[in-house]
Amino acid sequence: MKKIYLLTLLSFLTTFAVAQVPVITQFAGPASVCSSPSGGSTYAVSATNAPTNYLWTVSPASGVGISGNGSSSVMISFPYSNGNYTISCVASNGSGSSVPYTYTVNVFETPTVTFSGANTFCQGSSTALQASSTILGGSSTIFYNWSPPSGLNST
Repeated sequence: MKKIYLLTLLSFLTTFAVAQVPVITQFAGPASVCSSPSGGSTYAVSATNAPTNYLWTVSPASGVGISGNGSSSVMISFPYSNGNYTISCVASNGSGSSVPYTYTVNVFETPTVTFSGANTFCQGSSTALQASSTILGGSSTIFYNWSPPSGLNST
């Protein structure tokens, strides 16, 4: 009697998906700004591989405000001082974090300007207006641009 053995090979097909960490591909935002603790400038990044979180930092950090941390776009306000600040952004997903993207911003102190002179005068007469300014963090050249309203002259 003959015995027949049947050997069945099962083939398993397995697909592996290799998840990748984000890569920041674009950065947008001004390279030079005036200081403004109450305002700010918008900075944004684009990244590949579906980031789910963004961590923004600024160095030096003293006096800096970051609004919207965690998203791809933030508003950053700088204190009243001249200097260079380094913005850094790291994008992350479930697989890990990107290499930090860094960007240097040159911040110029916003001068404080004081005006003096008459704020009302009669048609056909003249008045003298004066302006002075101060910069708390040092000295810089300040230029004035006088622009009277329509119908008035400036000399």
